[in-house]
Amino acid sequence: MSEPWHVSPWRQLLSQRRQQRLPHALLLTGPAGLGKLIFARRFAQYLLCQAPAEFACGQCGACRLILANNHPDLISIAPEETGKNIKVDQIRELTATLNQTAQRAGYQVAIIAPAEALNKAAANALLKTLEEPAGQVLLLLVSHQPGTLPATIISRCQRIPLTATITASAWLRTQLQTLNIQADADLLLQIAEYAPLRALALAQNNYLGLRDELLTHLHAISQRQAPLLTPVAEYLKQDLNLWLDAFISLVSDLIRLQLGASTLVNRDRAPQLRQIAQTYPVSHLMPFFSTLMQARQALHNRQIHLNEQLLLESLLINWEFIK
Repeated sequence: MSEPWHVSPWRQLLSQRRQQRLPHALLLTGPAGLGKLIFARRFAQYLLCQAPAEFACGQCGACRLILANNHPDLISIAPEETGKNIKVDQIRELTATLNQTAQRAGYQVAIIAPAEALNKAAANALLKTLEEPAGQVLLLLVSHQPGTLPATIISRCQRIPLTATITASAWLRTQLQTLNIQADADLLLQIAEYAPLRALALAQNNYLGLRDELLTHLHAISQRQAPLLTPVAEYLKQDLNLWLDAFISLVSDLIRLQLGASTLVNRDRAPQLRQIAQTYPVSHLMPFFSTLMQARQALHNRQIHLNEQLLLESLLINWEFIK
């Protein structure tokens, strides 16, 4: 298992399985970037494997079907479109399938991710299966935001929290060294809210370089030393989700400084942030932070007719006028 923070929950579930105490519903929780879906798929493969040991064998017919995404007793439920809900019809179809006998004998496993995407009707439709599953059924619900799930769903699942252990820093350093990426592993982990896979993805996408370019531009604007919209064309060539994440992270630190916090997420850029904070009052930063969050949601949902250039320009113009 390449993710060391998966070891403890994995051993817990294997012990329950061997003692025949495995529940019929598991809720895997934790922030994005911990590999919860990887864990869920790995455990589903273990349950369906014909010759499992500590892990699935990876060689049997069942494992080959799973690797080809073609196992009849493994069902994955996700939103049909990015940013949309899981619909009630998807859950009804799942329920009908689980009420039938497993095609290869043994478990039927359903992975629902992200579980918070279940709309109200879909969540209600899932309750009957959670309460009275037919046969050997395991529901694996994966959630970044379990607090948004109905209490009726949570109460019927065994919760398995995934958290990054102290080994995550060493793991990330090893990954960065293997990929020949020069970056501060501890800083990346802090920015990624201690989600190691997220931190690695940030490093691979040169997040720190993108963040530094944005911060330099924002600092220059605050000192009236740079044109406002000149870099937009370059920003549009970058990953706009990362660009917005960087903007949100920097503004969060500015708010922390204004509120007297002693620690920052972007601690390596504290001097520049302190200079910028002198120009922007917290009463103006707070509503701008909300604007950034709304922009990220719009970009995530890929709203119809979203003009990315106009979005970036409006954010920078807003930034100029909140002083």
